[in-house]
Amino acid sequence: MAAGLGYKEFTTGDVLTAADANGYLASQVVMVFASAAARTSAIASPQEGMISFLKDTNSTEYYSGAAWVAIAGGSTDISCRVYAGGATSLSTTFASIAFNTENFDTDTMHDNSTNNSRITIKTAGKYSIGGQINIAANSALGVRLLLNGGSVIGRIFQGNSGATEGANIDTIYDFAVNDYIELQGAVGSGTATTSTDQQTNFWAVKL
Repeated sequence: MAAGLGYKEFTTGDVLTAADANGYLASQVVMVFASAAARTSAIASPQEGMISFLKDTNSTEYYSGAAWVAIAGGSTDISCRVYAGGATSLSTTFASIAFNTENFDTDTMHDNSTNNSRITIKTAGKYSIGGQINIAANSALGVRLLLNGGSVIGRIFQGNSGATEGANIDTIYDFAVNDYIELQGAVGSGTATTSTDQQTNFWAVKL
């Protein structure tokens, strides 16, 4: 698709060519999509200056040439919070926590069944991210945030202090589209299972 050509006043009898349609019209209208995911599926190569409206967040965004950016005035709530409705078994080696229940997800960042350990970024930008893991008592509990299956971007390890063990972590990070993060846990000895309630949770909020 061609980049926008500017403004043109069409008159009766003008022939509207494919180049005109692409350059004067398609790149310069406000396109309406159900969500950021639907927009990404429809526009493989967005052009700088494109404008879109997302129905799920009631937000209007423009393409800067590198990312979709919210236009002030609309709702810019991009957030996700999930929790563990089922248990994940932890050992002394870090493992990703499965999350099969959503409190909310305004940008289709999480799926309850497919790759449900992941929160996947659909709108680039800086996010506050974090989570909490709760297990039965153990000698220690470690929690970390893993980026794209390889880079640790946050980590905490603490000793046991009671009949149950809980630890939480949070950080701020600048993400690209399709980056994904996972909340991982490990125990100091033996094995333990995560709680099957909202005490084991994971979240991301766009700043």
